[in-house]
Amino acid sequence: MQTGFPNSGKTLVLEIDVVPASIDPLQIADFAGRFVTAFTSRTLFRSAEWGRPVKEGILRRAEPRDGGLIWRLFADETAIWSNGRGLTLADINDGLVRSCTRASGPLGWLGALIAKSSRVGSDALDVELTRPVACFPEMLTSDIFSPVAERPEAVTGCYNFVGGLGGRALVLCKNEVGDRLWADGPDEVIFVVTDSPEQGVRLFERRAVDVTCNPNLPLRDLARYRGSASLRQRDLQLGGVLLFASELLRGADARDARRAIARAIPRRMIAEALAGSLSPLCSMSALWNAPEAVATAADPDDVRPAQITTDLGCLVLGYADFHPNRTVADHIAEGLRSRAGLRVETRALDYRSYLACLARPTVDLLYSLVQPAYPDPTSFLANLRASGWIDLQRADFGAALAEAEQSFDREDRLAACCRAERIMQEETPLVPIARAVSKCLVSEQAAALELGPDGIFRPPLVREGAMS
Repeated sequence: MQTGFPNSGKTLVLEIDVVPASIDPLQIADFAGRFVTAFTSRTLFRSAEWGRPVKEGILRRAEPRDGGLIWRLFADETAIWSNGRGLTLADINDGLVRSCTRASGPLGWLGALIAKSSRVGSDALDVELTRPVACFPEMLTSDIFSPVAERPEAVTGCYNFVGGLGGRALVLCKNEVGDRLWADGPDEVIFVVTDSPEQGVRLFERRAVDVTCNPNLPLRDLARYRGSASLRQRDLQLGGVLLFASELLRGADARDARRAIARAIPRRMIAEALAGSLSPLCSMSALWNAPEAVATAADPDDVRPAQITTDLGCLVLGYADFHPNRTVADHIAEGLRSRAGLRVETRALDYRSYLACLARPTVDLLYSLVQPAYPDPTSFLANLRASGWIDLQRADFGAALAEAEQSFDREDRLAACCRAERIMQEETPLVPIARAVSKCLVSEQAAALELGPDGIFRPPLVREGAMS
């Protein structure tokens, strides 16, 4: 495994498009926050590619009992805090208890799964959940379960946050965890906020940035760098979805309108307009390459358009004002106008307004790029249901999702998710539109960074064996 950093002793600079809403593991609210905490917070387990066991983190392994209602967790006895103090079983237990009492934001529901946690012997904890969950080790890759020190200067990750630069950058400094787990990594990591993707590319070409903002390059630059060793590409498990924010569109009476909207969205046209930075997506299960992923809505090129006769007024379609969301929103709006006969206007939302809109909608339709809460196909359906965007009271949907969560066989779990999604799409509470494809620039000195399927770059740590 490549872990070297040719510019060791110096600085690694990564571009982000916004200052994170929070880098507190208990309050992570966005992609940027998870990007930064990948360097400041070591998780209980580390994410792995789909189909493989999670990797060791602060924990060495996890053993299920009672069908996944209780999990026995075994700690890495060599784990330390950034100040060199040993990271104890009591610290891990405190983190789990804290997650179920204090975790907030979009992932707060994960902490609520924990009913109680208690020490067993000298090296293990028993964690009882509120319901059986077979993918609990995958859930433990979330930052919200990471131990948090009472004194903020101590962290579990390789780098400490040491300050900001005028609201335009976050500066991290290597600590004792980093010395042990990424010995030849850089001494300093800076996350710099740029005004546009074009500015990020210019900084990369001046060697002032080592990694441009993920997942998308400007189209002009994508064409220039096609085939270049600097271009890092991979399909991501990030799904662009259309959320029905208005109560007018969320009730049972609006089901036919939601279905017509789903059929009117030109997925292939969106992908073509963005030169493959997004690919068409008709099922959230397809993000996990499910062989039986459901086609939730055919592309309008393949079906007869369905005009909506109900007067819904002029619908406002909101989106976070980042590249390439404007292009996606414009194509969605045009499809709804020309194919469904709707009146639609688009509204760019600044970042804070977008986050607020997710919690309390101020638009009728909202385009959002959804990131998995943890590396498992159950994450999207469970997370969207917990956040209220999937509000289905149907017993068959709940039973299919419960079957998925309780299955220890990954392929069976994925198949159950597909069944749950088929049931969900009878009601069409949301519309999958596009899958994100990572296309960003990475310098030679940053080549050791690992790009996960969630779109996050992470340090290549020495201890990263599969969970035993």
